Amino acid sequence: MTNNAGRLFHYRITVSPPTNFLTDRPTVIEYDDHEYIFEGFSMFAHAPLTNIPLCKVIRFNIDYTIHFIEEMMPENFCVKGLELFSLFLFRDILELYDWNLKGPLFEDSPPCCPRFHFMPRFVRFLPDGGKEVLSMHQILLYLLRCSKALVPEEEIANMLQWEELEWQKYAEECKGMIVTNPGTKPSSVRIDQLDREQFNPDVITFPIIVHFGIRPAQLSYAGDPQYQKLWKSYVKLRHLLANSPKVKQTDKQKLAQREEALQKIRQKNTMRREVTVELSSQGFWKTGIRSDVCQR
Repeated sequence: MTNNAGRLFHYRITVSPPTNFLTDRPTVIEYDDHEYIFEGFSMFAHAPLTNIPLCKVIRFNIDYTIHFIEEMMPENFCVKGLELFSLFLFRDILELYDWNLKGPLFEDSPPCCPRFHFMPRFVRFLPDGGKEVLSMHQILLYLLRCSKALVPEEEIANMLQWEELEWQKYAEECKGMIVTNPGTKPSSVRIDQLDREQFNPDVITFPIIVHFGIRPAQLSYAGDPQYQKLWKSYVKLRHLLANSPKVKQTDKQKLAQREEALQKIRQKNTMRREVTVELSSQGFWKTGIRSDVCQR
């Protein structure tokens, strides 16, 4: 129930370049008439990190570098609060069950203590150029306040009667938020759209959560052996024709046929990279966390 300030080493985690990590809908906590905006994570280690090689990650074909910057340690937290948040975010929301941080990595690390502790950084900038980091106590209180049913069953009939402007305001507030349905797989999803359209006038149905996702390349047309083989033959023929002094009409037709075959594979529902998922909002709870926290 303390912060172990004399035993832990503090590092601020940053990602460069910031491309795709900056958002116009960051997670914001209002406290004491100020707004605290999520900027990333702090990490606490039981021993100083020395000779750590640069950690590089490729995402969306962009080469990112993760930096650990040693800074003065914030003191407005206790270790128990960090662990409660980690269990909620990393286990319950992101379902990172294989991410086991338990065990004594360092000589002075207690056997039952995680090797590293993580703290979300919600900050506000001060007039003198400094910044204030919101306490874990207030962050946990915010999560408790936000933990409400996305569409309460007892309120559904009333919500469906809202004026369009009122509904749009609510849907806009929920847009980009992570909602969770404990016990389902996966348990959590990002709301990209909230649609209350009723298709059967005789039956009231819960609004629909719409999520726009991207299927991993290995599971889309890019990872399909037939597509890869056809793509290689298409590229080879295109190169030959581009360097040929005289191109026959039959060769042009072959190239067009292969291009058309590639397009057909891309357009198959089972092969598309862009995926639209529609889920009933029944059973989903708001978390107050937006996608910027999960991306970090």
